[in-house]
Amino acid sequence: MGEKYPCYYSSTALTCIMAAIQSTVFALCLEKDWSQWKLGWNVRLLTVAFAGILGSGLMFSLVAWCVRLKGPLYASVFNPLLLVLVAFAGSFFLEENLYLGR
Repeated sequence: MGEKYPCYYSSTALTCIMAAIQSTVFALCLEKDWSQWKLGWNVRLLTVAFAGILGSGLMFSLVAWCVRLKGPLYASVFNPLLLVLVAFAGSFFLEENLYLGR
């Protein structure tokens, strides 16, 4: 996509909009209780904003920037590393048990 459409920020916005539409349809199919959809001014709104801004927008922009500088292999190397970092962060911050093996 970067070769045919070189505008990285608008392609990031298009990717995020399409993901938002797909996840909204998926969530509407799974969550039937309308009271769960109310965000309010609490930690739920902060969580949604944080995940949307940093988790999606910034991540896609950084990956597109890395691909432009170093090539697609450089960015794909970090995907398996992300799983390991999430496991350690969950164990450290959320006090989850970390199991090795089965």
